[in-house]
Order: sequence, then structure tokens, then C-alpha cells
Amino acid sequence: MDKLINIQEKDYHILQSYPDVNIADSFVMKSNKIMTGNGEAKLYVGGDNLELRNFFGSNPFTIDCFMIQKDWKQYMLNARDEYQNPTQEYLKKETFESLYIHRQTKVNLLPDKMNFVLIEQKITPPRVYVKSISPYYSLIREVCLPNFSYLEFKKLMHDGSIYYYIRPIFEKNNSRLIF
Repeated sequence: MDKLINIQEKDYHILQSYPDVNIADSFVMKSNKIMTGNGEAKLYVGGDNLELRNFFGSNPFTIDCFMIQKDWKQYMLNARDEYQNPTQEYLKKETFESLYIHRQTKVNLLPDKMNFVLIEQKITPPRVYVKSISPYYSLIREVCLPNFSYLEFKKLMHDGSIYYYIRPIFEKNNSRLIF
């Protein structure tokens, strides 16, 4: 039996899910960093193996992705306490309360659905990284907090086309948040 997910009044067939992709300190923008460094715009999605290739495609892959505003609203709600009372030693932790207000406003102004393309980067194997020039991709680097954030990837089909649904998750203390 086919598994379906309804997103914005459209039924998508769930083809596959991929293991969660952690948001590392090296990926986030400087304002969110714990360690020193500028942060990479490339996202590490995993080691090059059969599971990764079955999900994303052959080397190099280019995939059509989307994110949903309501997922970002939920992320901000779940991350609010960490932004307002940081428990990690962020380099700019004194600015976090104002960053939260600014980022919450930005999330509220996002379109309901954000489409963008992810492109595999040419990196020496076995590490596989992706990147995009989309401002929606940059949102992940700007808003997500390292060590508490990850991305869920689902490979979906709608009207014969493949899409990758990416959902940001904030989870503190290793307890899975359900929403």
C-alpha cells in the first residue's frame, strides 16, 4: 500500500525517507556558531554509499526541493527557549534574543511553500555535500542552531515528478518533539 502525505492540499506519494541530517557548527552562520570560523555554505548529507545514492541519485545529483513555512514556524516555537536563554556557548549569545525576534519576523514573511534546487558539490569522496544559491537554503544556515537541529528529508512523487521535502527540526536533550 502506498504511503501518502498531504502538503498544501496536494497528495504526495512517499517514496523514501533519509536518515536525519545534523546541522553542524561548521555549517551555520557566524552568529550561531559555538566554535570559531566562518561556517561553510555546504551541507554534509552523509558518506557516499548505496543508501545515499538510492535516495539522492548518481554523482553528481541535482534535486528539486521544497520547505514549508509552517515547519519553520514550528521550528522557531521549539527553539524559542534556546534563543532566549542559550545553554550553549555561542559566539554571539548576547544577541540571541534580538536575533530571535528578527528571525521570527523573517519566518512569518516566508511564502507557504519554498522551492529550490540542491546541487551535489565536487568534494573528494567519501563525504557528500550539497549547496544551493537559494535564499531559502540560506535560511537553514541562518536560523538553525548547531547540535540541537537537524533536517528530515523525504523523497516524494507528485504527478510523475520527484520532489524532496526538507523539514527543519529543533530537538533539545535528545527527546523527539512531536508536532
